[in-house]
Amino acid sequence: MAARRPFHPGWQFKDGKLLRFGANQVEVLRAWPSPLAWRRIGGGPWRHVRPAFSLREIEQEASCRRRSELRAACSPFSNLLDPADIERLDAGLRTRAAAARSFLETIPEEARERIRRFPRRQWHVLSVLARCPGADDLVDSNPALAWAVASNWILRDPSVKQPMRAARRLVRLRRREIVGWLGFPPTASAARCFARIHPKRVSVPLLLDLRRSLLDAESSRLLAHVPALTRGVLVLTQSSAVRGMVTPVLLNEIARDRQWRDNVRGFVVLNQVASMLDVLGFRPRELFRSLEALQRTHRELMREVRSKVSRHRPVRFPKPPIAGDSQIVPIEDSRSLAEEGRSMHHCVERYADRVLTGVSYAYRVMAPERATLVLNRYGEGCGVAELRGHANARPAAATKNAVKRWLAASGKTARGIPGAE
Repeated sequence: MAARRPFHPGWQFKDGKLLRFGANQVEVLRAWPSPLAWRRIGGGPWRHVRPAFSLREIEQEASCRRRSELRAACSPFSNLLDPADIERLDAGLRTRAAAARSFLETIPEEARERIRRFPRRQWHVLSVLARCPGADDLVDSNPALAWAVASNWILRDPSVKQPMRAARRLVRLRRREIVGWLGFPPTASAARCFARIHPKRVSVPLLLDLRRSLLDAESSRLLAHVPALTRGVLVLTQSSAVRGMVTPVLLNEIARDRQWRDNVRGFVVLNQVASMLDVLGFRPRELFRSLEALQRTHRELMREVRSKVSRHRPVRFPKPPIAGDSQIVPIEDSRSLAEEGRSMHHCVERYADRVLTGVSYAYRVMAPERATLVLNRYGEGCGVAELRGHANARPAAATKNAVKRWLAASGKTARGIPGAE
């Protein structure tokens, strides 16, 4: 009988370092007081890395939660499983839990309490707390600004070559000097904006949105009256198309609402309202002072637009999100969209109300072959919703590549959207 392979524990603690073994890699983490991490993939060289680090995951491992889950999973099948295999797996999990506990003991509890406040980039915060005297005061007084200091190379263009040396210098500066070095307006009010970002919500995209808003005088004026800054608030202050319809009261409500505060939902709805007002020839009747008023107006305009489309009269579409050229031509009204559907033998006409409400836009593709393109809007970017040839035929690779190049050249590609890359 072949010998059993020994169980290889996933984690070990040795010489003050946590070793994490994967299927084809090894990661070594050294924590307090000098955090460093290395990774080796396959037989390649060791490289310094900033690891994916979750204090919660390590604490769960240390509490033997995985062992409890194993016992619960195996209990109904105890008569069918080999007890030796279960014992070997359990022994490996005990080793893993002991390694996690030993690693945690190297990090002071005060530092762990501060790190827990941030769900993202915890290794970066750990490094700053360990290596930068005074960083704990900054974390306590202005968490989002401390988080930005911990990831300072992302906010600089070009990136700094020694970000930890920069962080050690930054934590000793005044708050307005820190935000100025990070590319924000060097003012006390800009620093106070960081203080209004909850640690659970701080992220690189959020800080980039904040910087764009603070560098615009009108956006900055709106933000001065909002007690909590979230992504849902910031995107509404950046677009001139919708900014004129919002009030600080509406922004405050969005910042508190769980369904609106952390996404671009408010921007999408307001952008649709602006498009529908343009189609219907209406001027904005009022500034929106509540989500209820915004959603009620959105529903009323949707009914009016759909009614207008159903009257079988040509309705001019809003301005296309991307200007066309000789090969990709915007379809500018409902009659032309219907003609496109008839000539190409597909049902692109069903997108009429989506175009009128600012959700989508349709184009004729003239070369390298005849096709119909539909874009969906995602915030201020666009992604390909449909690209079809005659009778819904799949277009050639050359046509797909031409559309991708055109979309990329526009600068409005919506990252992470299927078909938009």
